[in-house]
Amino acid sequence: MNWKFWQRKNKSETEVRSGWGDFNGSPLQNTLGLTNQSNKHKITNNLKGARGASRHAASVNPYAARAIQLSRINTLGSGLRLSLRHHVDFQTVTLEDLKAIENLFWEAGKSITVDGRHTFKSLLELIERTELVDGECFIRLYKTDEGIKCQVLESDQVDETINRELPGGSFIANGIEMNQFGKVTGYHVRTSLDDYYIPNGKTVFIPAEEIIHVFRQESASAVRGFPYFNSSLSKLQWVDQFQDAHLLASKKAAVTDSWLEAADMGFGDVPQVPFELGSTPVIPAGLNLKFTESPFPSAEHATVIKSSLRGAAAGMNLSYNKLAGDFESVSYSSLREDKLLEKAHYKRRREFIIEKFCTVFFNKWAAFEQELGNIPAYVELSELDDAAVWSGDGWEWVDPLKDAQAIQLQLQLGLVTPSEALQELGKDFRDHLSQLKQDKALMEEFGITIGQLAESIKPDNTAE
Repeated sequence: MNWKFWQRKNKSETEVRSGWGDFNGSPLQNTLGLTNQSNKHKITNNLKGARGASRHAASVNPYAARAIQLSRINTLGSGLRLSLRHHVDFQTVTLEDLKAIENLFWEAGKSITVDGRHTFKSLLELIERTELVDGECFIRLYKTDEGIKCQVLESDQVDETINRELPGGSFIANGIEMNQFGKVTGYHVRTSLDDYYIPNGKTVFIPAEEIIHVFRQESASAVRGFPYFNSSLSKLQWVDQFQDAHLLASKKAAVTDSWLEAADMGFGDVPQVPFELGSTPVIPAGLNLKFTESPFPSAEHATVIKSSLRGAAAGMNLSYNKLAGDFESVSYSSLREDKLLEKAHYKRRREFIIEKFCTVFFNKWAAFEQELGNIPAYVELSELDDAAVWSGDGWEWVDPLKDAQAIQLQLQLGLVTPSEALQELGKDFRDHLSQLKQDKALMEEFGITIGQLAESIKPDNTAE
């Protein structure tokens, strides 16, 4: 396989240092234009600018900030939870082993980063946001006496402009080293962010097994990820520009909405009448006060904003109503359809985070814990991988009654199992049964049945 690399020549100092040289427009707009370059070349030339624009939007644009917030709430919610479920065909690991390992993992998750700043839950939130804004997230793993610890690297440290061929058919593409078959063998990481703005700055080689690279591969040749907002940035910029222009025009119309007309005087004979904003001046005889009919504020303002936000929302796989927080004139059927699409979108995103980070990290963590002697040597790691189930919060429906009736019918027909139904609601089957057992024992202690409890909280349909 013949890999050839193209590198742009003669970049100006401004382009090299700022990264905006390949960027058309303001820092909020990323216009890649029509080109026949490969994805690798597009990343080399445009990722730095696109990443900067996405970060800018995330920090100053309220709609981008809302999209990030919605993603965190619906993807992670109160956190992703690990449950180790025993299967009858397991040969080595017992139910007691799984419970002990599960507790060991969550104990390690109380301080999971090398700097001690993050729990496993807050680490997931940082990874999810970084991947959303930068298009990717690099997590370096350190083996310590306390187990594996994580460090989230800035995406800039893996320099996408490093491209070259290596002996034996290996190559470096966008800062990532691969063998002749395209398998990742390591990453070339800047020793500091200061080196990122210096051509040929210092880098260190980190083996692939020490880094987890979370990104969504958009094409067969892509080895880096583009920001989530990339296709929506121009629309968000139009919203900002239009609102600024409309506000400026409205202010101008407010202070220049009148003039004096003197029909029978020469130009030099017109007296100067002082005006103060908010006051009513005394007009001399012979002068008429005329008013300008300004189109601002414009009635079309909301229409233009809504149109632009619809385009931005489409690029983010969101509905306009969700992105803008505008639920005026929303029907029940459209709201239900939006809920279904939203659930499918965030469910895929949750599965992406679980596949690309949670599963990979857990397997590496378990292997090292076994090396440390914290997990028995007789436990097969492949069985631990099969036992691991990740779950998060469930999604509320527009009509909870119909949803509950549908789950009941599916259980009666055997279409789903109780554990699958509870998992869809964001609950662990074993934890649910354990809590149900405790609640039942407590109610028996007080002489209350589940039926009596349900009757006591039943809504009064006869109330006015």
